[in-house]
Amino acid sequence: MAGEIYYPNITGAFDWGTLLDGLLRLESVRIQRLEAKKKQVDKTLSALKELKNTLVDLYNFTSGIDQKSWFSKKTFEVSNPDVADITVISNDIPEYTASATVNKVAQIEIIHFSRVFSDPNEQFDPSNPDKVYSLELIYNGYSTKTITFKGSDTLQALIDKINNDPDVGKYIHAYTMYVGNGYQFALMEKDVKASSYESTAGGPYSSGSLQEVLGDYYIIQGAQNSELQVGNQTFTDPGYTFTNILPGLKVRVKKKGNFTVTIKKDYEGIAKVFKDFVEKVNAVISKINSLTKITTEGDKVSAPTVSDYELKELKIRLQRLFFPLMEDPNAGKYNIVDFNENDGTVQINLAELQKFLEETPKENWKVLYDIVQKAKDLSDLAINTAYVASLIRGYRDIEDRLTEKIDYYQQYITEKEDYLKRRFARLESYIAGLQNIQAKINSILTAQMLLTLRG
Repeated sequence: MAGEIYYPNITGAFDWGTLLDGLLRLESVRIQRLEAKKKQVDKTLSALKELKNTLVDLYNFTSGIDQKSWFSKKTFEVSNPDVADITVISNDIPEYTASATVNKVAQIEIIHFSRVFSDPNEQFDPSNPDKVYSLELIYNGYSTKTITFKGSDTLQALIDKINNDPDVGKYIHAYTMYVGNGYQFALMEKDVKASSYESTAGGPYSSGSLQEVLGDYYIIQGAQNSELQVGNQTFTDPGYTFTNILPGLKVRVKKKGNFTVTIKKDYEGIAKVFKDFVEKVNAVISKINSLTKITTEGDKVSAPTVSDYELKELKIRLQRLFFPLMEDPNAGKYNIVDFNENDGTVQINLAELQKFLEETPKENWKVLYDIVQKAKDLSDLAINTAYVASLIRGYRDIEDRLTEKIDYYQQYITEKEDYLKRRFARLESYIAGLQNIQAKINSILTAQMLLTLRG
């Protein structure tokens, strides 16, 4: 019955627990062998999944390559990089040269009030503690908000109120400006792009009703927009960046001055894309090498992780992708690719590839794109249908069958253990009964012998 507890060798005559352990140990050897096989299959599956990941990486990379944008890749030369940073944002532009002038660079407005406080915790007007003052702030362009404070408030309390305000605090920073003999209240814009308003440094300017507690105010630095001039036209921006004023470019101004930009075809960048592609292919080849290699150490030979020929065939097909660069009548004139004689990885000669691009019409570059597309199709095939995909399916089937067998034999051993426990327990009970009968017989015989001796 399930849940019964058996205690072996209670009688001291039959140690069936030791016998049971021995019998079950023999049965468990079968499970141990199955588990060892499953462990090896799991290891192989893990290695195949790593290979699949490199193929997915190759597929994703090739899927992201568009022939038009790849072969139209542009670069630039800028005559004065201290004046402006240039970024190419569109390759769909002609090659050209343009000059521009940075007349102004955006800057934030900074103001301060003339009253000098001995300490940031000094009150505004302790003689009129309940008097209310209003400070109107303009932020985020033309939004306004009134900040109120009392005579009993401190300078630091007003600063905290402004900086912690959910609206104003995003755009204006209040702070104490140390001026040698004390502290002055100051305000500065936090985001130069938030407003196109411009101001001029100067002062003093009247602060109206706030003059008695803050004094006059000065503009230390006036708000200013950036200004970029191309030819006779001038363009402004509250920040530092101008987009597509010069076609296909983002210009970030840094300081006043002149600069010239030359846009040209980026042969080096085009070649680098192909080099990066080759590295993705080599990652797959190297992974295949590690899975199929046979290692020897002295007299010991270690079998490959996967000995299936499918992986070697996949490696050969990856290598053959690059044969057109040796056979094509245009590309074949250049020593663009070779193969490592030790591991079969693809070796790319960037200088020769760039030379091919510079000396050959663009329509002949298609041989490069065709290789990329065939690699995309092959990696897709290996991921989803053949090669690695079929191997993973096969090993998963083996893994499932081994798991089923292990579960079956574990259940079998459990049931057999329960059965043997019951049989051995009944046998011990029977032996105990015989022992009781023998004890009674011995007692009777002993009593009769005593009576005979007394008689």
